[in-house]
Amino acid sequence: MSKRSMSQLMLLAIVTLAGCKKNDGPDTNPANPLYLPVVIYNTANDGSNNLRSAVDSIVYNADNTPATLFMQQIQNQEWRQRIQFGYNERQQCISIRWFSSNELKELDSLTYTGNKITVYKQDPINHRLRDSLFITFNNDNQASLFGSKDTVFEENIKRVRYTELTYSDRNPVKILDHRFDSFFEDATSTTDELTCTYDNHPNPLYEVFSRNPYIMNIIHQDDNTLSLGKNNLTSLVIRNNGGSNSTINFDHHYDADGNLSSSQASAVSGEKFGIEYRYIKR
Repeated sequence: MSKRSMSQLMLLAIVTLAGCKKNDGPDTNPANPLYLPVVIYNTANDGSNNLRSAVDSIVYNADNTPATLFMQQIQNQEWRQRIQFGYNERQQCISIRWFSSNELKELDSLTYTGNKITVYKQDPINHRLRDSLFITFNNDNQASLFGSKDTVFEENIKRVRYTELTYSDRNPVKILDHRFDSFFEDATSTTDELTCTYDNHPNPLYEVFSRNPYIMNIIHQDDNTLSLGKNNLTSLVIRNNGGSNSTINFDHHYDADGNLSSSQASAVSGEKFGIEYRYIKR
């Protein structure tokens, strides 16, 4: 999903992260079919023009686990990024291959231990470890910590990066996002606190995250206007350590049954923007 404009990114400085199960892979009930999102569109209105572009596309395996995520569509219906997921017999994601313009850029391998997933990021050529990410789950099997509160030391670099989530009814209602970086004693620190409210309608992407929690992190890095909880966001209140305080409200539109979101919309500085979905029935 493509980045928002700079004004939107400054306002939407935090991503909502959902509580999703590590080993979720329920069978589809024919009497209660799934409607999985296959294309996600960004829409915008600058007051005189309506714009609509495909930004994400998801291909699914036969068991409804996400097989490939395409991101950032460009001309001729091609995509800047292609992300392929591999699973074990328990439907746990264990490998990820990142492509940019059909060139393999990164290999990720995932291990599962207790209440934690460790993501190892490797160079695709020499398999040298570049970085790692921890995803920690609480007693309700919800992703409650992305990253680590421990300080990482590397030569003259020190850093602490984590996102901590507090839940109510499988929706993150408070998120604390902390970043500290020090390079040769030149340090920067940012802390953002996000308070979220939700409606009672199902989030179109929740089933995707439940089957592959690591996609939550991809969304976290790429677009912070999507709800990753069980339901859809109605408001975000964002406070940071710089003293700023911002509020964003969302307006959602649903099908006749109130189950499938056709669009969500909001506005920043008078510019309207939104997200629309296209589904596949499984």
